[in-house]
Amino acid sequence: MERDNLTVHFCGLTGCEPGEHFGPGMRPHYLLHLVLEGKGILQKGAQIYHLEQGDIFLTRPGEMVYYEADEYEPWQYAWTAFGGGDADGQIAQTVLADESTVRPGGEKEEKFRERICRMARDFQSQDYHPQELSGGLLTLLGSLMREDAGAYESTKDEYLDRAKRYIEENYNYDVRIWDLSKYVGIDRSYLYRIFMEREHMSPKQYLTECRLRVAKQMMESGKYTLTEAAYSSGFVDTESMEYHFKQCEKMTPEEYLYRVRMKKLKSGE
Repeated sequence: MERDNLTVHFCGLTGCEPGEHFGPGMRPHYLLHLVLEGKGILQKGAQIYHLEQGDIFLTRPGEMVYYEADEYEPWQYAWTAFGGGDADGQIAQTVLADESTVRPGGEKEEKFRERICRMARDFQSQDYHPQELSGGLLTLLGSLMREDAGAYESTKDEYLDRAKRYIEENYNYDVRIWDLSKYVGIDRSYLYRIFMEREHMSPKQYLTECRLRVAKQMMESGKYTLTEAAYSSGFVDTESMEYHFKQCEKMTPEEYLYRVRMKKLKSGE
């Protein structure tokens, strides 16, 4: 059974009036906020947090909370509401696992601000795809990962393995990176970063290498023509296969076959 991925329900940019508040009340999902400017308070039970620009705070599903904008410097914040089967596990790996607020500061804060505001603008304009928002959320949570959160690396490895398996099972079709990212459940830019980090190549380059690997195996067997190898491995024609051979192997398919034969002759095969 496929596990549920992170699901972004809503995103927003909220400017509050002095004293404007929510609650006491609870939500059925996680809410992640970044204070963009101004001040306010967050109350959970008897605990009161005084928050200002740069603070990130999280409220959890079913958690009774109250928050209120300052009377003199009311806050503005960006926020995203999310859930899904991965949500608990992802939060458990962040610095918010045992805390309600955090202030990353510096470059981390700037990147967090840029990403969450972009998500909010995309959501409001309705010019977005749900998987893109999920990918943006993963990036947000990734910036808050604890230093000992090795499981986050495992999650990235799982996405990579899933993408590679899809490519290796569908290389002879017209595989689009959009389809690949949709299958994996993350946005294209996040998938691209994982491939560059782990494989040192883009998903498209990995697809091409997979096709070349299959074509070479067919050619080396001596049972198939170049045309049969080209079409069977997913290239549109022999010219396309030759182009990619030159790009990746620095030789034509014919030259590759010649070298293979010479190597076999020398080894006595």
